Amino acid sequence: MRLPLVRNVLILLSMIHFFCGNVFAEYKRKAVFSNNQGVRYNNHGLIEDAIVAYKKAIEEDEKYPDPCYNLGVLYYEQKEYNLAVLYLQQAVMLGPEVPEPYFDLGMVFFKLDLLDKAKEQFVLAMTKKPKFYGSYYGLGILEYKKGNYKEASELYKKSLMRKPEDVKILYAAALCFNKLGDVEEARRLLENSISLNPDFAESYFYLAQYYFDHKDWDKALALYQEAKDRKEKEWPEVILYRGICFFKKKERELAQPLLKQALQNSETKGLAYYYLAALDVLENDKEKLFAQLNKAVELDPKLALMAYEDPDLDSLKADPRFLNIVKITPTPLIVFTSTSTPTPVVLTTQVDRFTPSSKATITTTWTPVLSSTFVISKSTVSQQTRRTPNIKVLSTPVPPTPVVTETLLATPSVTPTVTPGFLNRVLGVK
Repeated sequence: MRLPLVRNVLILLSMIHFFCGNVFAEYKRKAVFSNNQGVRYNNHGLIEDAIVAYKKAIEEDEKYPDPCYNLGVLYYEQKEYNLAVLYLQQAVMLGPEVPEPYFDLGMVFFKLDLLDKAKEQFVLAMTKKPKFYGSYYGLGILEYKKGNYKEASELYKKSLMRKPEDVKILYAAALCFNKLGDVEEARRLLENSISLNPDFAESYFYLAQYYFDHKDWDKALALYQEAKDRKEKEWPEVILYRGICFFKKKERELAQPLLKQALQNSETKGLAYYYLAALDVLENDKEKLFAQLNKAVELDPKLALMAYEDPDLDSLKADPRFLNIVKITPTPLIVFTSTSTPTPVVLTTQVDRFTPSSKATITTTWTPVLSSTFVISKSTVSQQTRRTPNIKVLSTPVPPTPVVTETLLATPSVTPTVTPGFLNRVLGVK
């Protein structure tokens, strides 16, 4: 009598197992459907609908990592970083062998400026998949942030070897090569990123900056327009630089409204005032001009030397009001004479910038004029020094038996200057 009873129990357990398995499978199917629906909503820009669908998928299957990951990435893109951390950590727990959640969690920590935590996640992603492109990219952005551009460039190269079509890596590598002074490689990478993804607005913007620095105003304007067309919101830097391009082309009627529009943004206001002042030179309205220039320098003191060097403002440089605004005194140039055969020498000087603790080095080459006179013939300034009000000699290798015979005052044409890389001086672009 016991055997039939045991058999009946086994049959009942099998039925329960079969029934539960079907129930769990049904929940899984529903969760997958809701997750996929969230992806579709997200792809069409329906963010709130996507959030609802992802959360529904999580409720339908608590152990399903995909909706947690997708929701974390969505919150990251919406700059809801705390919520992004919450869901990405959940995705890591549910799918610990997958590298992507670690990488995206590292990116969130990077945005929160928690660099040690970011590095930890990038390294963990690499342990899960040693050839994962994201690990090298993540470590690269950390090195870039620290100013280690050479190390960053090597990491970006490794990332591109694994994913050469990734536009954001190409874009990041372009910024890095520009910092290293290789602007042509930066240009090549930007052009490549545009060919791979014609909708990535930032690549057009930075490529426009390249042509801006090369004074190709028409190409720059065309690329600024391409960048503008790909952004839903107003882009203040694009507005500003389009206005400057039209100013350089002497198209005042197109430049002025753009520059006035750029006054509405705190990041672009200083340079906008500057070029509005330069426009006023054409009208010979000096009162208005000096008022605009003074506002520009107050907002961005680096514009003082720019004004001092700008040939468009040459007609103002003898005016005491101009010198009072820029607060720059001409730099003394020393002329050496020697009784022996002259050879080139190098004069190293140090320049005080606006913050007392910030210094920059100028290297000046002295070359012979006639048989025994040395004058400054070329000056270069490191990094982005934009003002040189106080110069002092640090070390001076001099010609044989030098004798200082006279001190001359430098004119703006020989004041040490700097030309920043085409990506270095962009205002507030992320």
